[in-house]
Amino acid sequence: MLNLTPRETLTDPAGRPYFLWDCDLTLADFEARLRHGDPDVRAYFLAKMMRQARPDDVFQFARLAEIRALWPRLVKYLGRSRAFWSWLLDTWNRQADDLNEILVAKLAALLGRVELRDLQDVAALLKAGGDLIAALRDAPKKDAGFSAMTLAWVLESYEPRPLARALGWSEREASDIDGFRRELIERLTRAARPE
Repeated sequence: MLNLTPRETLTDPAGRPYFLWDCDLTLADFEARLRHGDPDVRAYFLAKMMRQARPDDVFQFARLAEIRALWPRLVKYLGRSRAFWSWLLDTWNRQADDLNEILVAKLAALLGRVELRDLQDVAALLKAGGDLIAALRDAPKKDAGFSAMTLAWVLESYEPRPLARALGWSEREASDIDGFRRELIERLTRAARPE
């Protein structure tokens, strides 16, 4: 989890962010440049922040997807921080690949046996940033009989509440896992629907 600086402490009394020490822009001016219609302008100011702000603070203004999308344009402005940001993005990409492999294995396991623990694990993996669509694309490589439609049907016929209660789960925990099961069924059927 990121250790974010309280937003109100990012600026000096004149409203200038600490990481824009070398130019006279207020926080509002800076944010407008991050939304500018020209991607080169956005890339320049995003790179300036990536170069001069604490890394955690960067994510108060930009999503990881934005950084990746603008990377070819902004990398030339990163200076000495280029090595850090390249390492960080590569590390997160590898972690995402590892997360995807685990998610694929858990989805394949659910198809073969529906267990509360597997449902919990899939929920946790998705919450941690797992990509369900990528995992559904890769799952048939692990289990040739895998399909999103079949998994949705298996989950539709599974009622987790009685087992959850038998295992001593609270009513809220049982309700939460059932809610996740229903949400997963919806996402699976939506992903499997032909265009």
